[in-house]
Amino acid sequence: MRARPGPRAPLALVAILVGCGGGEDVASLVAEARPHVEHYRDFERWARRAVSADAELRDREAFEETLFAPLVLESQVRGALVEVGEGPPRLHVHGALGAGAEGEELAWRGVRVDGESLEVATPEGGLALRRGGRVAGRVVRVVVVYEASPE
Repeated sequence: MRARPGPRAPLALVAILVGCGGGEDVASLVAEARPHVEHYRDFERWARRAVSADAELRDREAFEETLFAPLVLESQVRGALVEVGEGPPRLHVHGALGAGAEGEELAWRGVRVDGESLEVATPEGGLALRRGGRVAGRVVRVVVVYEASPE
């Protein structure tokens, strides 16, 4: 019999997939996040609408195709993860979230960027944004990992 993952398993999965970043200060995290906030907000809104349509429960493959359609041609996006539900949530993954130091947890920091409250982390070679909330009575968390901006 296989053990069911605990409620923190999805967070651990994200950490394993994206690796670990350094301990940047809040001001530099905000500066790095600012160019991506509008894109993240648009995708998060799209993901919330897709989840609220309940298509996820009928055909997972078609749901994921629809869910991640806005990201397919986005070269700045390394990958995305949408968690739906609780104990344990269903995970929908797009792309390669990143190759980092597997097994290490990301240091997520809560920030406000242009009026948006988000959590930001810096996986190796990238920038991750996430936010969670409730949609149609279910917990939904959206994570998008962007390629690092060239210096």
